[in-house]
Amino acid sequence: YGPQQRGVVNCAELSGCHRSIAQAFRGPNASLTAHKRMSATTVALDVACGGVSTAVVSAVLNPTDVIKTRRQIVGFSGASPLDMARAVARADGLKGLWLPGLQATVLRELLYSGCTKGLYPYARDA
Repeated sequence: YGPQQRGVVNCAELSGCHRSIAQAFRGPNASLTAHKRMSATTVALDVACGGVSTAVVSAVLNPTDVIKTRRQIVGFSGASPLDMARAVARADGLKGLWLPGLQATVLRELLYSGCTKGLYPYARDA
């Protein structure tokens, strides 16, 4: 199965994301498979990586949340999700699908998911 991943940063190192594409196909270096010592920088980087990765996904998927919320407000009365997306786009433009709630969503993910994803390996191994 390969080496056990320890945290977001270690996972990225083991998978080769931080290296060039050519190096990524060579597999992880032996030096990267050793367990990293926990330092304040490593913990902060794990929290940041966990938060940013989830915030990006949430930002991309924010239109689905906007459509779901609008459908809940009108009581799911006949309008399909696609119909609701069209209605929002006609009324508010494409920004209307992304902007409502985007700041709150991104901040939530940076804090909540950053802590849960970034600190989980340290709590698990403690």
